[in-house]
Amino acid sequence: MMRAWSVLCLAALATIAASAQVLRFVRTDPATNPTAITATKLFGLDVIADSIAGVTAVSFELRYSGAQYVRLAAWKPRALSRQSVYVIDLSDTASGNGSIHIGVLSGQPSSQPGMDSPTVLHLDFVVLPTAPHGALIQFDARNAEAVVGGTTPVVVPLQPIPLVLRIHSFVAVYPGDANNDGRVDQRDFSTVALYLGQGTGGGALRGYRRQPASTLWEPQLALAWDDEQATYADCDGSGDITLGDALVVKLNYDSIRTAAEPVHGGQGAFVQSPPVGPPSITIALTEQRIQTIAVELALPAHLESLAITAAGWTLDFVHYDTSSGRALCIASSAAPHDKPSISLHIETDGQKVETATVVAAYALLADSRTIVPISAMISSVTQASEPTCPKINPQPASSDDLFIESSQATVATIYARDGRMLAHLPLNVGTNRYTLGAFLPNGAYWLHTDSCTLAFTIAR
Repeated sequence: MMRAWSVLCLAALATIAASAQVLRFVRTDPATNPTAITATKLFGLDVIADSIAGVTAVSFELRYSGAQYVRLAAWKPRALSRQSVYVIDLSDTASGNGSIHIGVLSGQPSSQPGMDSPTVLHLDFVVLPTAPHGALIQFDARNAEAVVGGTTPVVVPLQPIPLVLRIHSFVAVYPGDANNDGRVDQRDFSTVALYLGQGTGGGALRGYRRQPASTLWEPQLALAWDDEQATYADCDGSGDITLGDALVVKLNYDSIRTAAEPVHGGQGAFVQSPPVGPPSITIALTEQRIQTIAVELALPAHLESLAITAAGWTLDFVHYDTSSGRALCIASSAAPHDKPSISLHIETDGQKVETATVVAAYALLADSRTIVPISAMISSVTQASEPTCPKINPQPASSDDLFIESSQATVATIYARDGRMLAHLPLNVGTNRYTLGAFLPNGAYWLHTDSCTLAFTIAR
């Protein structure tokens, strides 16, 4: 009886959603798994005011979980408006509560009929490399409403339809264990055959190359594919599933994964090669006591993504045109800035920014509250150097004490092999000693910082 009642309730909700005036979020990036988003990659959402006619404006607060792992990278106008789009990102990365306030106006008088079921705007998000595998991100909206134009304009509430996405991040792969059951046997040949031809070179599934990759029987970090099982079937880590992966099954045949599997490599730990950090552009200014600054930059065209941050400033608006290479950003500060320069840090999905120029710049002066054009120029463009990873000793750890040597002050996070977060460890410069026996049993773990991910083992 309870099951029948649940089915009736779900059917009723589906009927309401189909007939109501709703706000929907639709994935736009090519993905064979539309419910999965991948660490280090962009994903896009179209926001649609559905089942409503005559729309001249839409406003809402986009709410989403996991703001410490998923960040707004860019937005683009769509059918409803090409000019009047307002996006204010108030997300709290400390608490993980995402909050983006959005207003889109068509620009035509409300006395005129608007568009039917328009696409309001497009949002691009980036998934940070620190995002834990398997975490769920839910997108929803508050106070969503539309203005319906005509002889008697009205404001109509919109019912948001939540969208839940699952993060695919880094998982541990043992070369040859294609079905990830802990043992290499004849069934792994079947799994390789099942996914044969998939990967970067062709097929429907996107593949990701392991860096570095080895056929040794040891845990290796791999970015999970859209179909997670295919990640393990890529036994040689090439990013493509070929007959070479079947040879890795034969190479490691009858190997068995244990909880305390030793991890080999430099310093006794597997080290993932960290990406080079984002470039920094320093702009020299000619005015002081600036409250807000608007800058148009000329950057290399066709960058896959662009996200800009500025220490001490709040980025109110960032827009990048991939065809022209022009970037517009507006930065503001609660207190006036007297510094004669502003440093912009640019995230470009791994692509280098070697040249940049200031096309135009304007400043809102704090004292006079006037907007004036200012002379600004790029004083430097620097690429961040490759960071140094911490060192873990001894490996494997045979006692309760673990020593972590770090060249910088940071915070490390310990994860279990299944992606569960276990602890945060503050690291000071030099050697840090931690007694981990109280809460970590024998086994293999990940230690993650902003720049590196290392595997370590406790085997007392």
